[in-house]
Amino acid sequence: HLATFLSSISLTLLVITLVRENTSEYRRQEALRNQMEVDLMLGQIQPHFLFNALYVIQEICYENPETAAGAIEDFSKYLRHNMDSISIRTPIPFREELDHVRHYVSLQQLRFGGELNIAYDIRCSDFRIPSLTLQPLVENAIQHGIHDDHENGIITLTVDYVDEKENETGTDCVR
Repeated sequence: HLATFLSSISLTLLVITLVRENTSEYRRQEALRNQMEVDLMLGQIQPHFLFNALYVIQEICYENPETAAGAIEDFSKYLRHNMDSISIRTPIPFREELDHVRHYVSLQQLRFGGELNIAYDIRCSDFRIPSLTLQPLVENAIQHGIHDDHENGIITLTVDYVDEKENETGTDCVR
């Protein structure tokens, strides 16, 4: 009976060791996945945009302190949304993402002046989207649509209703 008892203890210790190793590996993988998500989210914040925005705000401080104060508010709200997005795992209301885009565009308009105009044609806003999905689209439109050789750039952001018969999601908004 002693041999059976010792075998049982050995088997139990082996199982405990395997569980600890698997738990440790799981935690390591989870930490790695979390770090990759943070890195991905931080990658959304373009360093050149940050530096350009700060430079423009600095220049405006001398010429128009009131406009500079508004730009600082836009900049801080832009950064806050980006930082908050790191921990958001579920879609957010479209209105929040649209506000984020408005802060971003406001800062870009300071940089490009009259060369950048945006029209918002929002006919539907009662839906959710993943955080930081709209701003990269607008950023891409600005980056590839506004150049030094263009006098004016107009970006139109349109969100519209769709016909329920064509819409498989059951909502009234385009996503």
